[in-house]
This record gives sequence, C-alpha cells and structure tokens, in this order.
Amino acid sequence: MRLWLGGILTGVLLYGLITLGIRLHMTQLAYQFFDLKSYERSLKEENLRLKAELAEALSPKASWKSGWKVPEPSQLRRLP
Repeated sequence: MRLWLGGILTGVLLYGLITLGIRLHMTQLAYQFFDLKSYERSLKEENLRLKAELAEALSPKASWKSGWKVPEPSQLRRLP
C-alpha cells in the first residue's frame, strides 16, 4: 500500500513539474514571438521611410533643385 502511495505521489509530482516546464517554455516562446513581431514592425517602418526618401530623391522637384535641366532636343538621340 505504501509503495502504491509513493508511486502515485511521485507520478503527480513529475506531472506537475513537466507541465510547469512546458508552461515556462511556452511563455518564453511567446516573449520571443512578440520581440520578433516588434522587430519586424520596425523593419517595415524603416523600409517605408527609405522608400519615401528614395522617391523624394528621384522626384523631378529634387532633380530641379540639384541643378538638373531638361536636355535640348539636339542633345537627345533617337533610337532606330
């Protein structure tokens, strides 16, 4: 009888420890997931900012400010 009681108690303790370990691991994975999501969000924001910067740099207004002028028709070449 004592052996059965010890076995049951050991089984319950092992089950509790295993479930506690699984819960801690799942919590750690959740924190990693949220960190990665915030990192992904910051990368998307930086990507949008860089695209806007590039579009502004390539815009005709920026080209005009930098001294670019429309070429004369004689400077253009025609494709055959």
